[in-house]
Amino acid sequence: DVSTYTATLISQILASPPMMGGCWFMFDLSARSCANMPRYFAKNGYKHPDGQPGVPGPFQDVQGSPDLFFDYMMKNPDMMSGFNTFMSVSLENRPDWFRKVDAKAIALDGAKIEDTEKDVLIVDIGGGKGHDLANFRREFPDVPGKLVLQDLPPVIADIQDLDETIERMPHDFLQPQPVKGARLYYMRQICHDWPSDLVVQILKNIAAAMVKGGVVEGPSCTSLFCGQTRACLGTSAPSLSSC
Repeated sequence: DVSTYTATLISQILASPPMMGGCWFMFDLSARSCANMPRYFAKNGYKHPDGQPGVPGPFQDVQGSPDLFFDYMMKNPDMMSGFNTFMSVSLENRPDWFRKVDAKAIALDGAKIEDTEKDVLIVDIGGGKGHDLANFRREFPDVPGKLVLQDLPPVIADIQDLDETIERMPHDFLQPQPVKGARLYYMRQICHDWPSDLVVQILKNIAAAMVKGGVVEGPSCTSLFCGQTRACLGTSAPSLSSC
Protein backbone atom coordinates (compact mmCIF):
# COMPACT_ATOMS: atom_id res chain seq x y z
CA ASP A 1 0.00 0.00 0.00
CA VAL A 2 1.76 3.15 -1.20
CA SER A 3 -0.06 5.27 1.42
CA THR A 4 1.08 3.17 4.39
CA TYR A 5 4.36 3.62 6.18
CA THR A 6 5.99 1.49 8.84
CA ALA A 7 9.18 1.76 10.83
CA THR A 8 12.16 -0.31 9.78
CA LEU A 9 14.43 -1.98 12.30
CA ILE A 10 16.96 0.83 11.86
CA SER A 11 14.38 3.58 12.39
CA GLN A 12 13.04 1.76 15.46
CA ILE A 13 16.55 1.70 16.92
CA LEU A 14 17.11 5.36 16.09
CA ALA A 15 13.80 6.24 17.80
CA SER A 16 14.72 4.41 21.01
CA PRO A 17 15.46 6.65 24.05
CA PRO A 18 19.20 5.73 24.21
CA MET A 19 19.77 6.51 20.53
CA MET A 20 17.69 9.68 20.69
CA GLY A 21 19.78 10.81 23.66
CA GLY A 22 22.97 9.92 21.81
CA CYS A 23 21.93 11.79 18.66
CA TRP A 24 20.90 14.82 20.72
CA PHE A 25 24.27 14.85 22.45
CA MET A 26 26.28 14.28 19.27
CA PHE A 27 24.50 16.82 17.05
CA ASP A 28 23.66 19.60 19.53
CA LEU A 29 26.81 19.42 21.66
CA SER A 30 29.72 17.29 20.44
CA ALA A 31 29.51 17.87 16.68
CA ARG A 32 28.89 21.60 17.08
CA SER A 33 31.96 21.93 19.31
CA CYS A 34 34.15 19.97 16.91
CA ALA A 35 32.93 21.94 13.87
CA ASN A 36 33.64 25.17 15.75
CA MET A 37 37.28 24.33 16.49
CA PRO A 38 38.89 25.89 13.36
CA ARG A 39 36.99 29.14 13.88
CA TYR A 40 37.62 29.11 17.63
CA PHE A 41 41.37 28.58 17.41
CA ALA A 42 41.78 31.10 14.59
CA LYS A 43 39.90 33.68 16.66
CA ASN A 44 42.01 32.98 19.77
CA GLY A 45 45.44 32.88 18.14
CA TYR A 46 45.64 29.06 18.33
CA LYS A 47 46.13 29.15 22.09
CA HIS A 48 45.18 26.05 24.05
CA PRO A 49 42.26 26.64 26.46
CA ASP A 50 43.08 25.45 29.98
CA GLY A 51 39.56 24.24 30.77
CA GLN A 52 39.10 26.49 33.78
CA PRO A 53 35.73 28.00 34.70
CA GLY A 54 35.31 31.36 33.02
CA VAL A 55 37.89 30.57 30.31
CA PRO A 56 35.85 29.66 27.22
CA GLY A 57 36.84 26.74 25.03
CA PRO A 58 35.25 25.60 21.74
CA PHE A 59 32.20 24.25 23.61
CA GLN A 60 31.54 27.48 25.53
CA ASP A 61 32.20 29.55 22.43
CA VAL A 62 29.69 27.78 20.20
CA GLN A 63 27.04 27.47 22.94
CA GLY A 64 27.38 31.08 23.97
CA SER A 65 27.67 30.03 27.60
CA PRO A 66 30.48 30.33 30.19
CA ASP A 67 29.53 26.96 31.72
CA LEU A 68 31.68 23.89 31.57
CA PHE A 69 30.01 20.85 29.99
CA PHE A 70 28.41 19.28 33.07
CA ASP A 71 27.35 22.66 34.48
CA TYR A 72 25.65 23.35 31.15
CA MET A 73 23.97 19.96 31.22
CA MET A 74 22.63 20.51 34.73
CA LYS A 75 20.80 23.59 33.45
CA ASN A 76 19.25 21.49 30.65
CA PRO A 77 17.62 18.54 32.47
CA ASP A 78 16.02 16.97 29.38
CA MET A 79 19.36 16.90 27.61
CA MET A 80 21.04 15.58 30.77
CA SER A 81 18.47 12.78 31.01
CA GLY A 82 18.99 11.81 27.37
CA PHE A 83 22.76 11.88 27.77
CA ASN A 84 22.62 9.66 30.87
CA THR A 85 20.33 7.16 29.15
CA PHE A 86 22.68 7.04 26.16
CA MET A 87 25.71 6.54 28.39
CA SER A 88 24.12 3.84 30.53
CA VAL A 89 23.18 1.75 27.49
CA SER A 90 26.49 2.36 25.75
CA LEU A 91 28.25 0.79 28.75
CA GLU A 92 26.20 -2.42 28.81
CA ASN A 93 28.57 -4.35 26.53
CA ARG A 94 31.69 -3.07 28.27
CA PRO A 95 33.67 -5.59 30.36
CA ASP A 96 32.96 -5.30 34.07
CA TRP A 97 35.90 -3.90 36.03
CA PHE A 98 35.80 -6.80 38.50
CA ARG A 99 36.45 -9.22 35.64
CA LYS A 100 39.54 -7.31 34.51
CA VAL A 101 41.20 -6.95 37.91
CA ASP A 102 41.33 -9.04 41.08
CA ALA A 103 38.26 -7.62 42.80
CA LYS A 104 38.62 -9.98 45.73
CA ALA A 105 42.12 -8.72 46.53
CA ILE A 106 41.29 -5.07 45.86
CA ALA A 107 37.85 -4.66 47.42
CA LEU A 108 37.13 -7.63 49.66
CA ASP A 109 40.30 -8.94 51.28
CA GLY A 110 41.18 -6.82 54.29
CA ALA A 111 37.92 -4.87 54.25
CA LYS A 112 36.94 -3.93 57.80
CA ILE A 113 33.17 -4.18 57.73
CA GLU A 114 31.98 -4.33 61.32
CA ASP A 115 28.55 -2.72 60.90
CA THR A 116 26.98 -3.89 57.62
CA GLU A 117 24.40 -1.10 57.73
CA LYS A 118 26.90 1.73 58.21
CA ASP A 119 30.34 0.66 56.97
CA VAL A 120 30.88 1.34 53.26
CA LEU A 121 32.58 -1.17 50.98
CA ILE A 122 32.51 0.70 47.65
CA VAL A 123 31.77 4.28 46.60
CA ASP A 124 31.21 4.62 42.84
CA ILE A 125 32.08 8.28 42.17
CA GLY A 126 30.40 9.80 39.13
CA GLY A 127 28.80 6.41 38.50
CA GLY A 128 25.87 7.58 36.39
CA LYS A 129 22.81 5.40 36.82
CA GLY A 130 24.68 2.71 38.73
CA HIS A 131 25.53 0.21 35.99
CA ASP A 132 28.84 -0.87 37.54
CA LEU A 133 27.57 -1.20 41.10
CA ALA A 134 24.48 -3.11 39.95
CA ASN A 135 26.67 -5.63 38.12
CA PHE A 136 28.99 -5.89 41.14
CA ARG A 137 25.99 -6.61 43.39
CA ARG A 138 24.79 -9.34 41.04
CA GLU A 139 28.25 -10.93 40.95
CA PHE A 140 28.82 -10.64 44.72
CA PRO A 141 25.31 -10.64 46.26
CA ASP A 142 26.43 -11.56 49.77
CA VAL A 143 29.41 -9.27 50.35
CA PRO A 144 29.07 -7.20 53.54
CA GLY A 145 29.14 -3.41 53.57
CA LYS A 146 27.24 -0.70 51.78
CA LEU A 147 27.52 0.15 48.09
CA VAL A 148 27.14 3.89 47.48
CA LEU A 149 26.46 5.50 44.10
CA GLN A 150 27.41 9.17 43.71
CA ASP A 151 26.66 11.56 40.86
CA LEU A 152 25.23 15.02 40.29
CA PRO A 153 21.70 15.60 41.64
CA PRO A 154 19.93 15.52 38.23
CA VAL A 155 21.59 12.19 37.41
CA ILE A 156 20.60 10.60 40.71
CA ALA A 157 17.05 11.96 40.41
CA ASP A 158 16.74 10.48 36.90
CA ILE A 159 17.44 6.87 37.99
CA GLN A 160 14.39 4.71 37.34
CA ASP A 161 15.65 1.22 38.15
CA LEU A 162 18.44 0.30 40.55
CA ASP A 163 18.92 -2.38 43.20
CA GLU A 164 17.40 -1.02 46.41
CA THR A 165 20.44 -2.13 48.41
CA ILE A 166 22.58 0.43 46.55
CA GLU A 167 22.48 3.82 48.25
CA ARG A 168 21.99 6.81 45.94
CA MET A 169 23.87 9.95 46.97
CA PRO A 170 23.93 13.30 45.11
CA HIS A 171 27.53 14.54 45.10
CA ASP A 172 29.85 16.78 43.09
CA PHE A 173 33.31 15.19 43.13
CA LEU A 174 34.93 18.63 42.94
CA GLN A 175 33.66 19.09 46.50
CA PRO A 176 34.89 17.27 49.65
CA GLN A 177 34.05 13.57 49.73
CA PRO A 178 31.27 13.00 52.33
CA VAL A 179 31.78 9.23 52.70
CA LYS A 180 34.67 8.63 55.05
CA GLY A 181 36.66 5.42 55.39
CA ALA A 182 35.24 3.33 52.54
CA ARG A 183 37.27 0.32 51.46
CA LEU A 184 37.19 1.22 47.76
CA TYR A 185 36.63 4.51 45.93
CA TYR A 186 35.91 3.71 42.30
CA MET A 187 35.92 5.97 39.23
CA ARG A 188 35.48 5.05 35.58
CA GLN A 189 35.56 7.38 32.59
CA ILE A 190 36.00 10.41 34.84
CA CYS A 191 39.52 11.79 34.80
CA HIS A 192 39.79 12.14 31.01
CA ASP A 193 37.03 14.76 31.12
CA TRP A 194 38.95 17.18 33.34
CA PRO A 195 42.21 19.22 33.19
CA SER A 196 45.09 17.88 35.25
CA ASP A 197 44.80 20.36 38.13
CA LEU A 198 41.14 19.47 38.66
CA VAL A 199 41.98 15.75 38.48
CA VAL A 200 44.42 16.36 41.34
CA GLN A 201 41.65 18.16 43.24
CA ILE A 202 39.25 15.25 42.67
CA LEU A 203 41.82 12.81 44.04
CA LYS A 204 42.70 15.04 46.98
CA ASN A 205 39.03 15.15 47.93
CA ILE A 206 38.99 11.36 47.97
CA ALA A 207 42.33 11.02 49.75
CA ALA A 208 41.09 13.26 52.56
CA ALA A 209 38.22 10.83 53.19
CA MET A 210 40.36 7.69 53.18
CA VAL A 211 41.81 5.65 55.99
CA LYS A 212 44.82 3.34 55.85
CA GLY A 213 44.09 0.45 53.53
CA GLY A 214 41.59 2.32 51.37
CA VAL A 215 41.93 2.12 47.58
CA VAL A 216 41.12 4.41 44.65
CA GLU A 217 40.55 2.23 41.61
CA GLY A 218 39.87 2.65 37.91
CA PRO A 219 40.22 0.08 35.09
CA SER A 220 43.04 0.06 32.53
CA CYS A 221 45.22 2.11 34.79
CA THR A 222 48.67 2.92 36.02
CA SER A 223 49.21 2.86 39.78
CA LEU A 224 50.35 5.89 41.76
CA PHE A 225 51.09 5.95 45.46
CA CYS A 226 50.24 8.62 48.04
CA GLY A 227 51.02 7.46 51.55
CA GLN A 228 48.87 4.38 52.12
CA THR A 229 46.58 5.24 49.21
CA ARG A 230 46.88 3.48 45.86
CA ALA A 231 45.39 5.61 43.11
CA CYS A 232 44.75 4.07 39.70
CA LEU A 233 44.34 6.42 36.74
CA GLY A 234 45.25 6.71 33.10
CA THR A 235 48.89 6.76 32.05
CA SER A 236 48.85 10.57 31.83
CA ALA A 237 47.70 11.00 35.42
CA PRO A 238 49.14 14.02 37.25
CA SER A 239 51.40 13.78 40.27
CA LEU A 240 49.88 13.47 43.75
CA SER A 241 53.08 14.35 45.57
CA SER A 242 51.40 17.23 47.38
CA CYS A 243 48.39 15.31 48.74
